Amino acid sequence: MAASLLPEKPLVISPSLAATLGLEEAVLLAVLHELFLHRAQNGWLKAEESLLSHFLPFWQPQDVQRVAASLCDKGVLHLRSAPYLSSGVLDFHLGDEEPAPVKILPQSKPKTVATTGRAALIAPNWQPDAEVQRQLMQLGVAQDFILQQVPEFVRYWHERGEAHHAWNSRFQKQVQRLWRDHELHAAKLRQNTAMVDGWQPGSDVLEILLRAGVEQDFIHDSVPEFVLYWRERGELSTTWDSKFLQHVRRQWAIFTAKLVNDPTPRPISHDWQPSADVYDILQMAAIDADFARQQVSEFVLYWLDSKQVHSSWNSKFLHHVKYRWARRHEQNWQGENDGFIATHTDRSWADGL
Repeated sequence: MAASLLPEKPLVISPSLAATLGLEEAVLLAVLHELFLHRAQNGWLKAEESLLSHFLPFWQPQDVQRVAASLCDKGVLHLRSAPYLSSGVLDFHLGDEEPAPVKILPQSKPKTVATTGRAALIAPNWQPDAEVQRQLMQLGVAQDFILQQVPEFVRYWHERGEAHHAWNSRFQKQVQRLWRDHELHAAKLRQNTAMVDGWQPGSDVLEILLRAGVEQDFIHDSVPEFVLYWRERGELSTTWDSKFLQHVRRQWAIFTAKLVNDPTPRPISHDWQPSADVYDILQMAAIDADFARQQVSEFVLYWLDSKQVHSSWNSKFLHHVKYRWARRHEQNWQGENDGFIATHTDRSWADGL
């Protein structure tokens, strides 16, 4: 069982690097370094979203862009691609200096803002020069956004009373950082959606789970409880498929570890009770334990009458409770007071196990 929990090569993170750059930065840097060693050409590597998502399945595109920007600010990563959220690509070089020659734009390299030989306090009426504004707009920053940052920038540094050589350069870096944050926030607002009735996981999620050996009935039974849980929480997300994938994987791991089927089929006994492991799994699915206990007598009665034999009554009961819990919370379901057998004929939750 332990081997199945580590199906992939683990990421090796340097503790000292994580302490210096930050844990997320160290994770991304480790992945990019591994890719760079084997795939880089002429000092650069273009890593597309499909490749990065394979090595970083626990992150969304906005996370990759945010952490990559942080590495750029720290000087250990150089990018010549458009923002990751819009391009889906990290065209990068690792190191303190960019390899030469590098031409990002057809025109000549932007001029470096001249600095004075002596540090000075910021002037109360300070304004960024035209060259800085041009460079920022070339990076896609709106001019109105640039000008909106000036008063706060001047106020902050005036209150600190610090002298610096290059106020234009300092302003440019701050606006770039603020613009990245602004873009990320806007993208998140555009992409976030609420959980709705009728939600279904994407076909790629089903394929991943089926290839991992998860039973199709188990996947389908997990959908209603997942929808109900997140609908009641009222949260917005861009990653419902990813959340569902993690939800099913976690439950399936416990299900297969704890509810091992007895190979010998047996009829159900009059005093049968589900094991404690069943309630643990139901608790993970946010299904009320008292509700589950209320289903036991009806469950036993039905299977006593059916005279059928099965190898795992715990598994049968788990599927039954999940199904009943979902039906109980369906808004348009009119048969909440239907009998157990009537419900059973509507969907054969007892089959296939």
